[in-house]
Amino acid sequence: MKENLEKVKLLARDLRNGKEFPRSPRETLGGYVLAARAVDKCRAVLVGWQGEYHSNCRG
Repeated sequence: MKENLEKVKLLARDLRNGKEFPRSPRETLGGYVLAARAVDKCRAVLVGWQGEYHSNCRG
């Protein structure tokens, strides 16, 4: 599990303190609107970097 979390950390955006932002809600991923933004938020939650952004992802 820890090895997988390290891989997620490499891909996650740091949403704390305005350092980075999730992708635009208009950007598509696999043809789905909001999917890219949801992935950014979920990765941040998994590594504890979500800041003030909220999502329903649970790690």
